[in-house]
Amino acid sequence: MITRNIRKGLSVISNPDKAFIELKQLTLEDVAGYYIVLLVLASVAAGVANFLFSLGKAFYLEMFFNTEIKYGRMINYSIGSSTALIFFYMFAGTFFIFLISAILSSLIRKMRYIDLLKILLYSLTPVLLFGWTPLTPFPLMIWSIFLLINGIKSYRASSVRKGSISQRY
Repeated sequence: MITRNIRKGLSVISNPDKAFIELKQLTLEDVAGYYIVLLVLASVAAGVANFLFSLGKAFYLEMFFNTEIKYGRMINYSIGSSTALIFFYMFAGTFFIFLISAILSSLIRKMRYIDLLKILLYSLTPVLLFGWTPLTPFPLMIWSIFLLINGIKSYRASSVRKGSISQRY
């Protein structure tokens, strides 16, 4: 299940047009399940990366600056901050989706909310796959905005074609 969702995420990134066309056949539950699995993976990866970074920083300070590190306390603090980071990622990943979808649904009125939410969940794939790395999040956000615009355009193009054919017959 995890590798399937990661492969699906990579396919959304590598071929977004095809992914957004296939998105119409998926239910909201399928897309939300995909998003939640990637959100949990990103949260856990961020927590583990934070813990390893803290441990590496402690080793570095002890080896090169002869700083006395109390590893019991340091590990306890690192586990606590990493766990807090995991829960923050999960909270932010769900709350901001709701907030962004509410704002976008008021701006984009000709699209059903469910379709907009599915496109939004798919468009956040770059942030979920690479957001836990210590890179700056701005390129990932721009990439996600590009995917969101691309998804809305492909939705509108397919709905226009569908409507025009049904109007002719």
